[in-house]
Amino acid sequence: MKNCECNPNAAILVESLRATGYTFPAAIADIIDNSISAQARQIDIISLPDEHNPSLSILDDGTGMSEDTLKEAMRFGSKDPLDKRNPYDLGRFGLGLKTAAFSQCRTLTVISKQDNKLLGYCWDLDVIRETEKWTLNQLSSSEIENIENIETLKELPHGTLVLLQNFDRMQTRSETLAQSFSSSLTEMRKHLQLVFHRFLNDGSIIIRVNNVPLEGYQPFLEDHLAAQHSAPIYITLNGCRITLKIHTLPHASKLTSEDKKILGEEKQDKSGLYIYRNKRLITWGKWFGLIPRKLIYQLTRIQVDIPNSLDNIWDIDIKKSSASLPESVKKKIKQRIEDFVQPSEKVIKHRGTRETNEYGFWSCSRNRDGKYEFTINENIPQLRMLSATLNDSQRKLLDNAIAAIAKYLPFNAIASIYGEIDQAAIIDEENIWLDVLENIRIAQDNQIPIKPLLETLSHMEPYCQIREKIQEEMKKYE
Repeated sequence: MKNCECNPNAAILVESLRATGYTFPAAIADIIDNSISAQARQIDIISLPDEHNPSLSILDDGTGMSEDTLKEAMRFGSKDPLDKRNPYDLGRFGLGLKTAAFSQCRTLTVISKQDNKLLGYCWDLDVIRETEKWTLNQLSSSEIENIENIETLKELPHGTLVLLQNFDRMQTRSETLAQSFSSSLTEMRKHLQLVFHRFLNDGSIIIRVNNVPLEGYQPFLEDHLAAQHSAPIYITLNGCRITLKIHTLPHASKLTSEDKKILGEEKQDKSGLYIYRNKRLITWGKWFGLIPRKLIYQLTRIQVDIPNSLDNIWDIDIKKSSASLPESVKKKIKQRIEDFVQPSEKVIKHRGTRETNEYGFWSCSRNRDGKYEFTINENIPQLRMLSATLNDSQRKLLDNAIAAIAKYLPFNAIASIYGEIDQAAIIDEENIWLDVLENIRIAQDNQIPIKPLLETLSHMEPYCQIREKIQEEMKKYE
């Protein structure tokens, strides 16, 4: 047998690597991982929106790189994913910087400063295509001087500047490149606030976008008095420790607009596992088949911390945006989770007990046989006001109608179309407020006290979404 080399075509391979599935926010997050691995404490993202040629710079105050280190960092596949790495290293394949950048643009320039020396290299996909070789351009001193934001890097004792240009893949996402770029920046901010929230919240790093610092989201509301949190739970795998924490969010009726803001979402629909590698959020909102996605678990979030030494077992991908739950730990994690999320079911099933939860206009009960029952919440102000205007015979007719409506609730139809309903579009804050005003008018017409009505509404779904506005309205009736 005779061995021979069969090198890939540089231009074709690099174009193929662009299709790794990065979103714009995920690509920028991957580049920021390099800054954190380089012990950066401040990271600036600077965008220059331009109708024809926008650019994006990521500037950090990390340790910087020597010439050999920088050149190696620009190499495709510069790391062996099986090598043992620094415990705080967020990289794995040695592909992230390059594939992340080229998933969005055609030109990647990296300038690094160490020992008071500036060095720079540039990948240009058009040059690779023309030469059909892995042609990496080393920048001269004069070329480095013309790089965007180079003056800011020069003021730092050490650090690195990553410059992305020629965003060819963004042009098809909107009517104009400027609009698409602006929209992508907004999505990026939200993504970074979640993915790096633990770094941002503990103050270990500062990330600024066009000089505006990002505030980390708080997906577990750990400072909220109504939230519940378990003590750390430890699982050992291959000599490495995995840490779990079980979090239960407060009911939506107990959340203020500020709570929802720091959660970073409009709906509480992201229950499941939140997997972190070295404090960096990898994937979230999935149960991985551990427990069924039921109503009683919708406020449960499981924080899972894994070391980078277990990357191959968890199938962390190049984008660091997905992972698989290893079968070897699935049973162990499931057992720990059930210790915390199952007791409520045991209480429900206990003889003589019954759990009832109110969801605004509806009440949900589960009897000792484990069966769910939905009934209309007769304590809602609208029904109380209506009842106050009826005689005994009319109230009986109303009670019969309410019972029939609840008894014949079309569960199957609701379940089949639930995923197609955009609840936010149906019940928005403007419609909720108009409903409040209508209830005030009806109460006034029937000489019913307004303040108790508004107080009740402010704690009910969906009215609690505008609680501050309702409470402000209450002041008129004191």
